[in-house]
Amino acid sequence: MPTFGNKQVGTEFVHSLNTNFIASRFVAPEDGFAESIEVYVKHIYGADSHIRAAIYEEIPYLIGSVTRKFARYVMATEEGMIPARSEGWVFLNFEAQPPIEKGVKYFLGAWAEEKVATVMISTEPYDQAISCDLEGDHMATSPRGLGYPRFYEICPKSYRAKYIASIYCEYGYAAPTAYPCPYCNIPFPSYGALLRHIMSTPTEMIHLQICPKDGRAFFLKEELQQHNYERHGIGSPPQNYSCIFCCSFTRPTKDEVYKHINDTHPGA
Repeated sequence: MPTFGNKQVGTEFVHSLNTNFIASRFVAPEDGFAESIEVYVKHIYGADSHIRAAIYEEIPYLIGSVTRKFARYVMATEEGMIPARSEGWVFLNFEAQPPIEKGVKYFLGAWAEEKVATVMISTEPYDQAISCDLEGDHMATSPRGLGYPRFYEICPKSYRAKYIASIYCEYGYAAPTAYPCPYCNIPFPSYGALLRHIMSTPTEMIHLQICPKDGRAFFLKEELQQHNYERHGIGSPPQNYSCIFCCSFTRPTKDEVYKHINDTHPGA
């Protein structure tokens, strides 16, 4: 069974998982379908903690005239449990096995329950990979359900070269016969259909705006509003476009908002 990631266990436990999604990037060596993620963690407090892992794909995205890198959601695992004051590998299965493509750069990451415990990922120098902290408190109190970012920018200041989590993915070659939603159990005939279903679920997180009718993706919510009006005859055109980072900034055109984002939030 092929794997990718880092099976070595480091000597330091430096990444707290109870607020941020901590991820390390690896290149998939073969095509296949992800079956599980294993992550080495150390629990330092006296209460059990929930944990979940996920795969993100690194993609470039054009914001105005500037290309920036983002981590696009692929799929999350089942939820696991870490016993209080324990240390070791945690095995987490995918209920809906996403396709993995040879040569594609994927982030493998995990997060844990806040207010119960802090879980740390062991790290190890690893020349072929990078590590990234998707900053912010979007993981807080949301280890279950849809409380994780579906699409999130990789902040340049958060890259940690040659500093990698002890985490890896196992996958097989057989395609699933169906893709059940890991949250509502509705089966879908393809991974794409399942992903559109998950992405169209309302969330307070910053992520691509996905049109549920044709799958078109947009960065600003007003772009989707304009698309629905022009393409599908739904609703009305937006009066203004707003910045996703500071919602008080609004302008009549999306180009003005994109310029503001690139000028004011270059690493946000």
